[in-house]
Amino acid sequence: MAETNKQEHGTFIPFLMRISSDDGSLHNNINSFVVGDPKTASQAAKRFDRGVQYYQKGVYRPAQIAFQDALGLYQACQDPRGQAQSWVGLGLTYYSMGDYDEAIAFSNHGLTIARSIGDRWTERQALSNLGNAYRHLYDYERSLDYKRQTLTLAQALNDRPSQAAAWSNLGMLYKAMGEDQDAIICYENSLVIASTLGDRQIERQVLQNLGNVHHKLGEHQKTIQCYEKLLHIVRASNDQRAEMRILKSLGGAYYIVKNYAKSIAFHQKRLMLARLLQDANHEVQTLGMLGTIHHAIGKHGDALAYHEQQLTLAQQLKQMQVVQRTRVILKTICCIVGDFDRARQY
Repeated sequence: MAETNKQEHGTFIPFLMRISSDDGSLHNNINSFVVGDPKTASQAAKRFDRGVQYYQKGVYRPAQIAFQDALGLYQACQDPRGQAQSWVGLGLTYYSMGDYDEAIAFSNHGLTIARSIGDRWTERQALSNLGNAYRHLYDYERSLDYKRQTLTLAQALNDRPSQAAAWSNLGMLYKAMGEDQDAIICYENSLVIASTLGDRQIERQVLQNLGNVHHKLGEHQKTIQCYEKLLHIVRASNDQRAEMRILKSLGGAYYIVKNYAKSIAFHQKRLMLARLLQDANHEVQTLGMLGTIHHAIGKHGDALAYHEQQLTLAQQLKQMQVVQRTRVILKTICCIVGDFDRARQY
């Protein structure tokens, strides 16, 4: 249940804020800031919009280029709001690429301009970028300061999605700092808002992270509750790979609380899904876990059958450490049931 993927298990990053308008278009009131050529301003807005689209698709290099182009055009027509948003867009993009120093530098440029013109929406995004980047650089004191500012501003703006994201980000930071109870409070605040909004993306991430904290604290029933809610959300989105990972977590949690029937049921569902998706690595892991559970409850015949399948598949995948470990397990079980001739085969 390690947090490995930033977008799924790490910091939730709200999409770049659009300056709100009745039709939802990007950069309304551009002319209130434009000093230069309106045509140049229009080109800048299109480049910026393209950067947002690339960013949302996770295509970061083209997003970087688009934001850089937009910045140059906004500078040419002396539009400070456009410049601030472009700097912040670059900061967010560099953050997503893992270049945290550049993310900080660009976001600071955007923050300075946004504050000078009273653009609080862009200021909020810049603060969020900075808090997230400093967390990844393990500068928790600065990160906490920026994250608290982000939350305060999101509340002042009555921006509920950003409040949910800010609470989630604070939870991430407190977890990194080892302040697990504070992390739980933040995650629960985020979850309440996300549930009210029907924002499944934030709900999904927060439930994952909240389950991780409860697991770390040994609060297994709460872990199970989080993951069962998460499983429902993931199934509704038909994300089968995420479903497979959650089934693993639920199977493991039920095993810890000695509810072996449910543990087996979840691992068997995971096995079916692994085979459906032709994911041999998940399949070999699940076969091993099913063998372990059946061995624990004294069903040695079933345990041998699962571990035999695991051994065959591990040999095909050339996972030699798994092969060696599985042979030892098979030999041990054979000795327990008194089948010494079979044990010698391993």
